[in-house]
Amino acid sequence: MKILKFVFIFLLAVFWVAAFGEGKAVEAVNDPSFDSSSRIIAIGDIHGDFNRFVDVLRSTNLIDDKNNWSGEKATLVQLGDSTDRGPDSRKAIDLMRKLKKQAGKAEGKVVVVIGNHELMNVTGDLRYVHPGEYAAFADKRSQKRIDSYYKRTVAMLKANTPRGEEFELADNHREEWNKEHPPGFVAHRKAWNHLGEYGKWTRLNPAAAIVGNTVFVHGGISSKYANMRLRDLNKRVRAEIADPRTWGPDSIIDDPEGPFWYRGWAEQLETKENEAALDEILNNLGVERMVVGHTPLVNTILPRFGGKVILVDAGMADYYFSSNAALELIGDAAYAIVAGHRFKLPTTIEGKIDYLTKASELVNDTTRIRAYIRTLVEQLGPTYNQGSSDETQLKHAVQ
Repeated sequence: MKILKFVFIFLLAVFWVAAFGEGKAVEAVNDPSFDSSSRIIAIGDIHGDFNRFVDVLRSTNLIDDKNNWSGEKATLVQLGDSTDRGPDSRKAIDLMRKLKKQAGKAEGKVVVVIGNHELMNVTGDLRYVHPGEYAAFADKRSQKRIDSYYKRTVAMLKANTPRGEEFELADNHREEWNKEHPPGFVAHRKAWNHLGEYGKWTRLNPAAAIVGNTVFVHGGISSKYANMRLRDLNKRVRAEIADPRTWGPDSIIDDPEGPFWYRGWAEQLETKENEAALDEILNNLGVERMVVGHTPLVNTILPRFGGKVILVDAGMADYYFSSNAALELIGDAAYAIVAGHRFKLPTTIEGKIDYLTKASELVNDTTRIRAYIRTLVEQLGPTYNQGSSDETQLKHAVQ
């Protein structure tokens, strides 16, 4: 899926300049690396589900019952896609911004990497914006903003009418236009403009970050970007977000193999060839593993390639699986925290079957996780169940 940049670029440029003025210089980009001597908690895509996000934060002991930081020196890494599909991304983002300040005072950290849905909001691809997102920005001035924006829109359409053609709008044009521009729309777009409150927040977050011995990125680092330094990757992304004129065929923010859209490490086979390509990327970055969101295969944390890749998008939002799962890293050890229960993540297929079987007892809907277990059992062949200490539970899980 690509950002509809060629559809939106002209309207965006007009709207940004007319409504918000000229841009500012791009901020300097620091190396996106963070030391962590304490535990790291990684949480996947939120998609506007504030309540589920809070549940996960509490189950990992990062916040108290008043939603204040209680994680002490821990590092929270959120893998992007806070917005779209659900109504409360504004609340979720504001909570992360608050927690970042509170964590800093406790010698902890909050790191948020950019997801493709934040980029979609910044660049004007609004296909997945929930009506509640606009409503969150509505106030007493919303109607005046809408009326003013409509007048500018009509003026722009009129000014761009081809010569020799008469400018004319359908009788129900405003009525239909209102359906796409509800109260709160203009304030939402202003806030998500690259100079706005949430657009700037997005722009100043990294596309990928290294914390300890792990690289965190929303979609994944593909072989196409294997030799690009993280500093350069983040610098280019930030420049592209700041100026639509930089978008083109080699644009990172719109590249299916780029860090926001890539799904290869979640979907491609765990072959020796693919693992060798993965090892090259990890070695170039100087890390031991890659943690990604973006692709909710099952409703729990899922290790792949012997734990060198860990998928943390467990479908938290009600739109998906309503799951409660997070990744915990302590030194070289990796754990899944599922509904408050802790499991050490396995590195073998047999271990993965055992882990997923136990985790399936803690999720709301076992359909996807059972289907995934079946594929693993098939890989091992018909003799796998012999002598298994969890044979009864396994048979139940895959039924």
